Amino acid sequence: MKKNILKSNSSFVVIGKSPAWSPTIPETGRVFSLTQAVNFNFSSNKQASKQLGYQNYSSNIDYLTPQVDLSIDYYFSPYLNNELLMGFQESGVDSSAIFNFKNKNYNFYFLSNEKDGSDGFDEVGKVPNTQQWQEAEAICFGNCYLTNYSLSLGLGQVPVVSAKFKSSNIAAETLNLAGGTKPYIQVPALDPYSGKLTYGSNYNYPFLKTTGGNITGNIEGRDDLNPPIALPYESTVSIINKSVSDSQLTPLRNFSNLILQSCSLSFDFNRVDLYKFGNNSVSDRKLQFPIVANIQIESLVSGFNTTSVNTAVLLGSATTNNEENLYDINFSFSNEKNYATGVYNFQGAKLTSLNYSTQINNIYKMSASFSVEITENKGFIMTSNAFIKEPLLYFDTNYNLWQSEPSNWNFS
Repeated sequence: MKKNILKSNSSFVVIGKSPAWSPTIPETGRVFSLTQAVNFNFSSNKQASKQLGYQNYSSNIDYLTPQVDLSIDYYFSPYLNNELLMGFQESGVDSSAIFNFKNKNYNFYFLSNEKDGSDGFDEVGKVPNTQQWQEAEAICFGNCYLTNYSLSLGLGQVPVVSAKFKSSNIAAETLNLAGGTKPYIQVPALDPYSGKLTYGSNYNYPFLKTTGGNITGNIEGRDDLNPPIALPYESTVSIINKSVSDSQLTPLRNFSNLILQSCSLSFDFNRVDLYKFGNNSVSDRKLQFPIVANIQIESLVSGFNTTSVNTAVLLGSATTNNEENLYDINFSFSNEKNYATGVYNFQGAKLTSLNYSTQINNIYKMSASFSVEITENKGFIMTSNAFIKEPLLYFDTNYNLWQSEPSNWNFS
């Protein structure tokens, strides 16, 4: 019998709700947009033991369920669709983008249409009752917790996000109608109390929700299936020294008017796996605070600005008052029409390294690294606006969001 070979165009990724397991709420899923690559692996936790009188092991069994590592790479969108699906939230000065994030976990479904040559999204936008996804194949990941989020941008490159997860279960399933008209699949989430799969109508994956998502009502007619991609030449970065004055946020001359070449962000979500007697699977993965975000920028050098007031800053040590420099770092991401703008604002960033380099017949380059401590209440603000027509947004001294440069800013 001829076997069709699965192809990337017939596959797509779906993210479920949070929490991944619920005793009452049925599972629903949304498309995880702009996915470029999916990687997963798992290894057993076998423990071998021997005893006197035998050369072979007396036992070699799994005392704990295998740990599943899942990595998903996707193009970064200024609509921040995937970020909102993963549990980040739009926030203000009194809370950070990871407020209530510590308990976020979800299921992922890697669906592949078994029809040779067909595209995975062919049936997604149709009325659920007409979806022809029975007998489609799926790799399912249960109880996924985010452990790392990394974003990289560079000249002439498509911005890419890499998201890494720890999962408690992995299963290969086939969608079927189960006597109905909609394709169903067993939800892979394990009950954190029993460590077992739960069966019943609440634990069957019914169909995709293609309306009511994070991309609605925008003037481009975009949705979860086709969000725009952030463009480096329409995106901006600003670094503001908070330590110069208590009343004004002044851009540091060393980091103003950057001839930026590339930048990258990386969040590590350190977690502690909790087990309990009577259960060999992870019951919870406690998030440890603070979360440390690392930011790195690469820029061409237009001048050192080594004045008396700036020397200490150039050395990356302290202000003239012998206080540690703290910075606000703002990223604004936009699409080609400047309609969609996502903003990342990092508060209280510390300069950890500063490097200048050049060689004969070349120009000076600068590399700077910053670290930011993020809690549930401060450190990272995330906002999005699908109707902004200017690519750059500004935060004033009270962290109010402006669409143009506030008149009280001092750029001298």
